[in-house]
Amino acid sequence: MRQTVKGHKVFLKERADYITPKMLDWLANEIYFKLYLPSESDTVVDIGAGLGHEAVWLGATSGTQNYIGVEIQPTVYECLCNTMHESGFRHQAFSSAISSDPEDVFLVSSKNYQIKSTLDTDGCVRVPTVTWRKFLDKFKIDKIDLLKINIEGGERFLLPSIGDYSMIRRIVVSAHDFRANAGEGEHFRTREFVTDFLTRSGFSTQPVGKGWLGDWIFAENKNL
Repeated sequence: MRQTVKGHKVFLKERADYITPKMLDWLANEIYFKLYLPSESDTVVDIGAGLGHEAVWLGATSGTQNYIGVEIQPTVYECLCNTMHESGFRHQAFSSAISSDPEDVFLVSSKNYQIKSTLDTDGCVRVPTVTWRKFLDKFKIDKIDLLKINIEGGERFLLPSIGDYSMIRRIVVSAHDFRANAGEGEHFRTREFVTDFLTRSGFSTQPVGKGWLGDWIFAENKNL
């Protein structure tokens, strides 16, 4: 299955993955790229890139070409690869988990991965890990203009594993307090951790919006 986003194909796993053009425009303009819209020459790293809706939207809207999408759920990654291959943009997909821990991670099956945290340990899908440094070297990245993160609770582990933030200009990251508030588990309550960690790492931070939009945090490197 697939849908069209601004004249480009996005490959879907199932009908529920369809996002209306109006909703995608709202998500992009009011959350993902509200406080910074990458330009054509920018480098964007998207950890938790999903099926590629945002990548295609950004490429078609601002011409951003150097976009690396990280997606570790295998069936979603397959769709992401097809989306990027068909888009005509110079986007790239990557399927390993970024971690300072050399042990592989295990995910739940593709049908229910969205309702499970990446912190869960009962998964059966093995995914290899790679360090942040090796990830940067693989894609020859020397600066990141926007790092976008949405990984269902895994931000608590990803952020410390990055280590060196000196070449990251901006970050927009989804905390997951809204899932904790919905009774899905306190391990999802990450807003305070994300804000404090990025502040200590030299970033100025602000919520993207009010209410549940406050779980999306925008951070800008004060040293760049």
